[in-house]
Amino acid sequence: MTKMPASKILVKFESETQEFKEKLSRDVKKGLDRDIASFANTRGGTIYVGINNNGEPVGYGGNLQKDSDSVTQLALKCRPPISPKISIQDHEGKRILVIEVDKSPILHCDNGGRFPHRINSITGNMDFSTLKKALEERSIISPTGDGGQTGIQPTFYGGSEKAPLSDQEIDLYKKNLEARNSWAIDRIGNDLYYHLKDDPSKFKDFIPLALELLSCGNSKNRMNGLRILGAFVTEDKIIMSEVVTEAFDKVMELAEKDEHSGVKRLAYTFLLDSCDGRIVDVMFRALTTLDEDTFKQLNMLDFFSWMRWENKKELKKKLRLLIIDKIDEAEYDDQIKNRMSNAHAQLGM
Repeated sequence: MTKMPASKILVKFESETQEFKEKLSRDVKKGLDRDIASFANTRGGTIYVGINNNGEPVGYGGNLQKDSDSVTQLALKCRPPISPKISIQDHEGKRILVIEVDKSPILHCDNGGRFPHRINSITGNMDFSTLKKALEERSIISPTGDGGQTGIQPTFYGGSEKAPLSDQEIDLYKKNLEARNSWAIDRIGNDLYYHLKDDPSKFKDFIPLALELLSCGNSKNRMNGLRILGAFVTEDKIIMSEVVTEAFDKVMELAEKDEHSGVKRLAYTFLLDSCDGRIVDVMFRALTTLDEDTFKQLNMLDFFSWMRWENKKELKKKLRLLIIDKIDEAEYDDQIKNRMSNAHAQLGM
């Protein structure tokens, strides 16, 4: 939070680039993500809290830290997230909270999935032609001269091809993880599969945050934590070994004990994809601890068949001997013993 020594308010009325709020009330906060996205989608702009609709400074008297955090969280709910500059400014002897939003090179939805923009001093939603024009201005789409058809460029956020992320965008992703912004976390796991190809080391700070998600009470966040860790496993073998070392015990606990079947499936998928050195332990525990539905959904017997054909002679032998040694133990019921017999057969010789 910085303090601005001089007034930046150019005119005493609202405009395409200025919005006045008398105070940061609950009702104002409900629409603040829309106001922030509208400025980012138009020419940029500033929201002044502590000035009434007549342009008269009444002063900002709120809790500075609390309101700053609240504004930041609301801006992070935009899609993609926005990072406004928040400061305190003196204006005609009154303290004003200033929220500055830069024009964005991409377009942003508000939390309701709408594309807002500024029309003079009013915030409205873009219709199709306005949206198309805004996309063309940013070179996100370009006319093909073919009956008005447009071609999507790789820079379009959320497309199948993604440009490398800027440091600012990486920082926003990290802030969303720290804030556990559920929409953004949904996207981060998927986006990392694209962006880790550029430079996996840029995203290493995401690993401890993803590990924290594994202990989250929200099953959706636990699943997203596993997806983020899984992206590292897919793309970078050095980082993979670090992730596996840090995550193995917690992921194994989720695989065996989590009440949500989707979490269990993702946990075992992560383990089976990444834990080559401990694969015998993982597969044996899958045989003997998974409930029947999850066992079938994971197609576990296919994994045993895969081991039969892969060049994993020593691992296969070790697993077969372990099954033979344990199959008669009283702690296993008939269903699990049947699984073990089928797995033994799948491994073959």
